[in-house]
Amino acid sequence: MDKSFSDLTAHHQTLIDTIPDIIYFKDCEGRNMVVNKAYKDFVGLKEEEIIGKTDNHFFPPELAAHCFESDMKIFTERKTLSFDEEFTLKDGKKVYFETIKSPLFDEAGDIIGLVGVSRNITERKQTEEQFKLISNLINQSNEAIGIIDPSTSHFLYVNDKACNNLGYSREELLNMCEVDIETSIPNKSFWDGHVQRVKDNGHEIFFGDLRRKDSSTFPAEVNIKFITVQEKSYMVYVVHDITERKRAEERRISEQQRFTQDMTDNLPCIYYLIDIDGNIIAWNRKALESLGYSSEEMSGMSAMQLVAPDNKDYAINKIMDGFNKGESFGEVDLISKDGVKKPFFFTCRSTYKDKKTYLVCMGLDISERKMMENEMIKAQKLESIGILAGGLAHDFNNILTAILGNVSLSKNTSNPGDVLYRRLSDAEKAALRAKDLTKQLLTFSRGGAPVKRVISIIEIIKESADLVLRGSDVRCNYFMADDIRPVEADGGQISQVIHNIILNADQAMPHGGTINIRCENVTVGSGDPIPLKSGKYIRISIEDSGIGIQEEYIPKIFDPYFTTKQKGSGLGLATAYSIVKRHDGLITVESKLGVGTTFNIYLPATAKKVVLRSEDKSFPVFGIGKILIMDDEEIVRKVAGEMLSYLGYRVEFAAEGSEAIEQYKKARDAGNPYNLLIMDLTIPGGMGGMEALKELLKIDPDVRAVVTSGYSNNPIISEYKRYGFKGFITKPYNVIELSKIIHGIINKP
Repeated sequence: MDKSFSDLTAHHQTLIDTIPDIIYFKDCEGRNMVVNKAYKDFVGLKEEEIIGKTDNHFFPPELAAHCFESDMKIFTERKTLSFDEEFTLKDGKKVYFETIKSPLFDEAGDIIGLVGVSRNITERKQTEEQFKLISNLINQSNEAIGIIDPSTSHFLYVNDKACNNLGYSREELLNMCEVDIETSIPNKSFWDGHVQRVKDNGHEIFFGDLRRKDSSTFPAEVNIKFITVQEKSYMVYVVHDITERKRAEERRISEQQRFTQDMTDNLPCIYYLIDIDGNIIAWNRKALESLGYSSEEMSGMSAMQLVAPDNKDYAINKIMDGFNKGESFGEVDLISKDGVKKPFFFTCRSTYKDKKTYLVCMGLDISERKMMENEMIKAQKLESIGILAGGLAHDFNNILTAILGNVSLSKNTSNPGDVLYRRLSDAEKAALRAKDLTKQLLTFSRGGAPVKRVISIIEIIKESADLVLRGSDVRCNYFMADDIRPVEADGGQISQVIHNIILNADQAMPHGGTINIRCENVTVGSGDPIPLKSGKYIRISIEDSGIGIQEEYIPKIFDPYFTTKQKGSGLGLATAYSIVKRHDGLITVESKLGVGTTFNIYLPATAKKVVLRSEDKSFPVFGIGKILIMDDEEIVRKVAGEMLSYLGYRVEFAAEGSEAIEQYKKARDAGNPYNLLIMDLTIPGGMGGMEALKELLKIDPDVRAVVTSGYSNNPIISEYKRYGFKGFITKPYNVIELSKIIHGIINKP
């Protein structure tokens, strides 16, 4: 057997042998490689007479050529094909098969053969021929006649009169069921009961309404006869249109009939009763209150008048499903009287009263649930792109570390009056701008976890706004409460949020305008429709008087890379959203075209006190000591070593954790220990900083280590003390940043 088919075990063979349909596997030359029992029975040969041979060995030439042609088509088109086949047996008897053939591929995507399944449909073909014989006779009748399969309610035959009465072509009706046109049989369970009654009696006459293709209905007298042909049962329908008779018999019945009003008014959901034309003929108190209509205003309205424009097609389909199938359910947005869109989950069921069909619809307001779902979707989008962004930032930061370190080192060793110093300063600024870009990328990754401390938010808001609006025609007004609570947050990241939102506001007012920034204390309770935990928060509201945001764009503005600006990156608001989420907060937006946009930022408040920090100096701090640098990137080791040497330290290097541990042991045993280790968190293919420090702490509980990284999936950077590190420095860094971190730790008692 071909190795490509060797995975088919005896168990598989036993399995396919139990299947009554013919099954075979062929290689690309058309040779049979595996067949089941049904195949062997059909050709009347043993397995060894079939395997390895083509159809030419046991089929007539014409038939074998046909089979080979269809095999080649499978290999050429590389897709599954299905078709009917006719075979003439040795005794001259014709048999018909419905065949499906599919190509088989190996792991490289190359075709190795095909699998075919053939089902005997001879009996069905014979039945079809019998129907053709009587078709011409039935077509001459002045009554609509149809033959139906009682097990499925599918039409097997309809005459011309039936097509004319219902407005369908014969092909359309033969793809439909009786329940599609008969309003008194809304679903399969009703049909099964109907079939049983006719079967028990052998014959039945009933009156009902039939539905035309254009959805109009007409009354009919339906005569049904249960017949058996060749041990198979059929139902013969003879339908007489009694429209004129019904018009003479029926009187106008009021469309608006109410069910028990007290019961519906006490429902916790909205309730509507809809007629077949889509008119609302009954409602409850909740329906009025939820959408703001009076009973007088609701009277005479159609269901579609309440549905949001972008939901109308969907709502129509659901209503028709309810009438046709007996029930339907789904989410539909309704529009309140004041124009607010509200999502509801509807359950609809058909009901019958006074020979009319109605739809009972009950809807539950799911506004809060949808808000939670939208927040989850946004978070998932950011998480998926974060994986890519974090990896890019990690590699980019290693490169930037070398660039920024060398530039800052060269700058500190050159004369401020030289042209070289000015050029190095420009290069340093460009590298710092690139560093800001990696910060935004890291925000999408778990490595962008905030480094939190207790801060006062007001100063950050004002500094960020003043920086963005410097030189702009836009004016900023501040409305700050006196007792704003402190927050525990990453000041740099929150500044980035404020910066990005105000930058958007400034760009929305190219001819100048006003931005109003408000900050206040708020308390969120369990009953508030805000997807936040109960507790104390601060709310920052940034309101502009710009052009506003189109309604269809609002759900997308926090998506990564979504922008309507020609030069926009689409990262600003996505970054803001991600930062606020990482602070267990919430950011929302409200906007009206031509009026303006308001962003609301909620951040959890804290009872802790603000810790004031001394102002940084702008020159390096020199020192003495012995330092071990552990980093897998040679270029990072080199530039970090040169910076530390410039600062007065003795430097040694290790490429990964196990090497660092050995060097630390040797230095300690020799009585010349390291004063500090700078350890890269992630070492591909080797021991990283966290694992290495665990081992070092066993050797020396007083070891001093600084963790450094361009990206991490672990919260070690923000919680470095928890893992035994004395400090952290994120890549890229310059000589001044490095000097302050090292000096502070080495000289700490």
